[in-house]
Amino acid sequence: MILSRYIFRELFIAFVFTFIVILFICMVGLTFKTSRLSAGAGLAMVGQSLPMALAMLAPWVVLIAISASTILVYGRLSAEHEISAILMAGISPIRIILPALFFATLLSIGGYFLHEYAAPWAHLHQRIMVRQSIIHLLKAPPPGNQTFTIGPYMVGYTQYRDGEMKRLIVIDEQDRTQRLVYTAEAGRFDLSDPLVPKLILLNGELRGEGQEKTGGMKGEGEIRIELDVSSLKNQSKGAKDMSSEELLEYAKTHPSEKKRRDAWTQYYTRHALALGPLFLILLCAPIGILIRKGSRLAGFGTAIPPFLLYLLSTLIGRALGEGNHLPPMIAGWLPDIVTLLAAIPFLRKVFRT
Repeated sequence: MILSRYIFRELFIAFVFTFIVILFICMVGLTFKTSRLSAGAGLAMVGQSLPMALAMLAPWVVLIAISASTILVYGRLSAEHEISAILMAGISPIRIILPALFFATLLSIGGYFLHEYAAPWAHLHQRIMVRQSIIHLLKAPPPGNQTFTIGPYMVGYTQYRDGEMKRLIVIDEQDRTQRLVYTAEAGRFDLSDPLVPKLILLNGELRGEGQEKTGGMKGEGEIRIELDVSSLKNQSKGAKDMSSEELLEYAKTHPSEKKRRDAWTQYYTRHALALGPLFLILLCAPIGILIRKGSRLAGFGTAIPPFLLYLLSTLIGRALGEGNHLPPMIAGWLPDIVTLLAAIPFLRKVFRT
């Protein structure tokens, strides 16, 4: 009992430290990026986006933090020969790993609520926030050299001055077979009709690029582009925005087979990710015991490969499931299956010692 509490306490301290450090770094970088892209929207909107970013980042930060803290703790115990002393005392290796499994179970319970409630809420409100930021962006484009997207349009300019964007380039990629490229010395947004915003190019030029090339168009007057922002007005929930109950109903009743398959894949992936800490513990605990290194740098560095394995398995599984190359259940649980298979040889080696 004393041994279990000791290992649990060490894991908890290492996890909290690692989680806070990684989350802080991610949030600082994301805040800087958001503030730059939303310069015209003000700090209030940047502040509103932080809880959503936290809800979407936290599940992944939990996975890398549990990987790093597990390897750090067990690596230090092994490097200082505490593991050897425990084994020589006749204590089974399973007793050494049980505190980590218990800790991972607690994280999985918390992870379930993150994936079930926090992440869908964040995805849904992020799309709403994007629409709001686009409105602010059209009203007051940020100064300086900028490049941003508005629906299917990419807009770039070198300076915003006197109500005009200078040396403007607009790329329209609505048509997959052809790309329209507009350039102009200056331009401005016309919001007289907020439902159909327009971009007015002064002394603009148009050229087509793609399979069906069109002739260019150039004029000393104005070129008006009606921006199709209908995709930004879509209020319906996507698979990532739904709770598990909504996903199940969607997967059973939607007329599109592809949409049903995507929903089933999302459903199984969500539950697999919630149990991710358990499977990463099974892989990282024996790795920590075997590497016998207890420094924080070694722990974090050694934790990257298991986390990348889990991340890549998640992305590959989701792509295979949505592409109808694997059944949704197998595709969704692929990261846990792959991690367990990778853990088996390490666990066998530890239990043989």
